[in-house]
Amino acid sequence: MRLFKSLAVFAIATALAAPVAAKTWSCTFSGGDGAVPEKVIITHDQNTGAVTVNDPFIQNYVGTPVSGILKSANATRYLFNYSLRSFKDEQGHWVPGVSFSVNIIRATGKASISVNPGGNYESQRGSGTCR
Repeated sequence: MRLFKSLAVFAIATALAAPVAAKTWSCTFSGGDGAVPEKVIITHDQNTGAVTVNDPFIQNYVGTPVSGILKSANATRYLFNYSLRSFKDEQGHWVPGVSFSVNIIRATGKASISVNPGGNYESQRGSGTCR
């Protein structure tokens, strides 16, 4: 019984001492005349610095989350960037590459997204929240 108690105390202490491995934001956006994704999921592994991003467009055309970067983090906000290369859709039409920038305010969860397609297309902006 004493061994069981010791193991239980060790397991609890280890769990409490372990650093937070990853932070996930679930963001909803509106605006941008349809070019802005309505939902974006961002996961940042604080131990390795790895960032993964998923949204309906990525899920449809890539199939799995893509890598992103934490461009900056300070006391007030996080700024994440990710991009998609040009590709052909199911009908064989070229879809230009697109770069995305997501800004999350730490205190409120308010967020903005900037969508910048390649070629002669206009950038779009949206706003929303991340939790």
